[in-house]
Amino acid sequence: MALPHLLHLAASLYEEPVTVSVPRSLSLDALERRLPGPAADAFRALRRYAQSGWRLYLVGGPVRDALLGRPVGDLDFAVAGDALALAAELQGELGGEWRIHTRFGTASGCIGGQRIDLAGARRERYARPGALPQVAPGRLEDDLTRRDFTI
Repeated sequence: MALPHLLHLAASLYEEPVTVSVPRSLSLDALERRLPGPAADAFRALRRYAQSGWRLYLVGGPVRDALLGRPVGDLDFAVAGDALALAAELQGELGGEWRIHTRFGTASGCIGGQRIDLAGARRERYARPGALPQVAPGRLEDDLTRRDFTI
């Protein structure tokens, strides 16, 4: 589904019409230039990992904020693979403090004051509303369907 169509669907949930102008593409170089020092360092490191074969995808709030021209805060990545192994490699290279959440296949790190979240691509199922999810490895498409894309 194309981005303008998704934006139209999200906007149509409101009673009043909403107009949003966003670029059709997002340059990673341009995004990197907008990040503060520690975030830019971490982003460059993650881009190197992606170039070396890790399948990483910038997702969530950073994409929304970049599309809207807002300052990008935390960096959220979906990893098609072992997010915990990638977190261990990043900690070895960049240091920082990391919290590993084995049950969910996620890791949260703080490098130079910059928060980075890595989540293995996954499917989620909830036993009941408000319950913690039961997670299983999944494809990127599975992971994206569990995410809210509201602007």
